[in-house]
Amino acid sequence: MHGSNDPSIASARIGHADFMIGAVAVRPVTRTLEGPAGTVATEPRIMQVLCELADAAGEVVTRETLLARCWPGMLVGDDALNRAIFELRRALAAVGAGVAVETIPKTGYRLAGMPSNLSEITGDPSARSAPSRRWLLAGAGGAAVTGVAVILLRRGPSERERRAAALVERADILRRDDVPDAAEQGVEFYRAALKLTPDDAAAWGKLALAQGAVAEYAAPDATAQAVSATEQAAQRALDLQPNQPDARVALTMLPPHFGGWFAVEQSLRQILADFPDNLAAQTNLSLALMEVGRIREGGAMGDRLVKREPLSPAFQYRHVYQLWARGRLREADQAADQALQLWPRHASLWLSRFWTFALTGRAAAALGMLEAADNALGLPAPLRNLLRLSARACLPERTAGDIAAAIAAHVSAARASQFGPVSAILVLPAIGATDLAFDIVRGYFLRQGPIVGSLERPAGQPAINQQTRRHTAPLWMPSAAPLRADPRFSPLCEAVGLADYWRRSGHQPDFLTP
Repeated sequence: MHGSNDPSIASARIGHADFMIGAVAVRPVTRTLEGPAGTVATEPRIMQVLCELADAAGEVVTRETLLARCWPGMLVGDDALNRAIFELRRALAAVGAGVAVETIPKTGYRLAGMPSNLSEITGDPSARSAPSRRWLLAGAGGAAVTGVAVILLRRGPSERERRAAALVERADILRRDDVPDAAEQGVEFYRAALKLTPDDAAAWGKLALAQGAVAEYAAPDATAQAVSATEQAAQRALDLQPNQPDARVALTMLPPHFGGWFAVEQSLRQILADFPDNLAAQTNLSLALMEVGRIREGGAMGDRLVKREPLSPAFQYRHVYQLWARGRLREADQAADQALQLWPRHASLWLSRFWTFALTGRAAAALGMLEAADNALGLPAPLRNLLRLSARACLPERTAGDIAAAIAAHVSAARASQFGPVSAILVLPAIGATDLAFDIVRGYFLRQGPIVGSLERPAGQPAINQQTRRHTAPLWMPSAAPLRADPRFSPLCEAVGLADYWRRSGHQPDFLTP
């Protein structure tokens, strides 16, 4: 649950004036630090954090201030800031800045050892004046800024390859976090690696996957550019290696696959026939099988993926849902609790734990989570309200008023955002509002009936993982069982195209098989 409709965020270019910290020249526009030990280029967020700390002139800047100013409009938490601080410390050390980023427990950060000659560079590096803030956040939507996080020293070819491989590895980790900001940063690192090794087909394929994630989360006015960037990266990979698997996966998953499940599955299976260990194809096939109700098979793939990538929060939160969907609630609980200890501010992971509490007879625990997360997670007010009303309507001691409030909130949310219908599929059947759930489902999937909402994200509203497209996986969750038992469900599956997929593939959904 992350992101923003502000297209400037994805490609923020820092317009703060150049300045000096001791012997280190900080150039925000080019995002470089030039010091006695060398020159380092940083990614945009890290330069923004440095500028904020430098402008404070040694005073403490709170974590809340840094998150608000450096990730404006984005629903990110401590993990993103912690990583930025870590990278900033590495960059300062690499150039020999002699300045440390000091952690002030439970408060924030400050630049320790700030020299007295902190000054703005005005053409002549020796010129000195007071620092000023001139933030100019402008850009072209989901397109990523190039050239980050690489020490710009002239090396031989083998050194270039080593540095490029390190950048690709960092980008892989960020991309698998499955948050929009991480996807953008992954793009940055892939592009930096490709500047060093431009004929690396595998890196171009991974860049295509990262660009595809940016396209998935992008605001409407930025989507076209992100889609074009995905196609260009994939084509470059295929020009270099005609069968490059990640590029093929990126192109397969780029179009919305709602209604086209059979073609997507066929394409992914062909890629896996050629490259059985390809992670991107395995991941997307697992998710595609969950979409069409083949929960056992998709979940079994998820079991293997989470063992292969145990330190990826994206695999962990999907695994929670897959375990829950297969009736393995105790294992889902264990997986969610362990993962939240490692990534307490990963919002999609947090949501998986919330729903497995709220919809399995433990709504009081879900409400407790919501109370604790209100400030720490930065949930927007409409979402907090919907989650709170949903959990209250699931309490054993719920009242008729609690149920009515949850129903009204879901009708409003279904008209306003993509999260509303997904929540309705999970919650309304569980509280006895099956008729309304069918109305919302028809509006969401078929664009029919009295409740047809926008498929675009409202301005300023965060995205909830990959829900800017219509997804059918919530239909197979345990709490939606009353929908599946209703006589109206079979005609709905025919109308949506799921029944056609089952006939063409020769596979029935799990709920229709013993």
